[in-house]
Amino acid sequence: MTNLELHQSFVQSSRHRWQRIVSELEADDPARLQSGRGEIAFSILGMDEPVSAEAISIALANRPRGSHTLSADDWTYSSSERNEVERWRGDPASFSFTRGIVRYDYARIMFRGSVYRLKGFEEGWHGRDPNTVFDVSASFCDVGCMLLYAADLADFCGYNLNIAVSYRYSGLANRRLDMTRGFMPIGDFVSDVDVYCSPIEMFSAREIRLDLQRVLREFTAPLYASFSDFVLGPGPIFQYVNQEIPGNYPG
Repeated sequence: MTNLELHQSFVQSSRHRWQRIVSELEADDPARLQSGRGEIAFSILGMDEPVSAEAISIALANRPRGSHTLSADDWTYSSSERNEVERWRGDPASFSFTRGIVRYDYARIMFRGSVYRLKGFEEGWHGRDPNTVFDVSASFCDVGCMLLYAADLADFCGYNLNIAVSYRYSGLANRRLDMTRGFMPIGDFVSDVDVYCSPIEMFSAREIRLDLQRVLREFTAPLYASFSDFVLGPGPIFQYVNQEIPGNYPG
């Protein structure tokens, strides 16, 4: 299999793993994320040795702070070979204290350098009815955080390694773009699709570090275009990269 095929296989197996977990829940359990969810994954290519547990812990600790990030807590080994860890938060008692809402997500890390993250849409804090909006910042914040994790892990594994990355959003039908951070007014842009699946793109760790703003804008532009050909301007991503990250992300 090629590197891209291995990445695609990892994403599919991770998605199926989460589906097996939630299949044991009641049909109407909110942890099934039936109203919509986003998933993002990356695979570090060209590694000579597996990622160490220490490197994973450091990369998780060096994370941006906020609801788009992975937590460094509550990871468990999920294979007898102890070559992967996963975390699932499906407990309605688990809240985001910054916004007072329930959070559900699933994440998986393979020591060969692949990471998968799945999270439900954060409903209810837009001042809008659930299932009606998609936040403009969701994609570039989600993808941006995962790319920074990827660059951190890649730095432990070699010099300027390439990284395969992809993302997928489900449950977009009839949702319209909304802006909760106050960057700019949004018109009436409604999703033309229910599921958007990005192509697998390749970036180097150096490219992510030095040119994250361009990478995010080009990589997420097709998703936004699926909302009535909406064009995302540079302002929101500029603020994310140049104001939010420097304040809470070392390096």
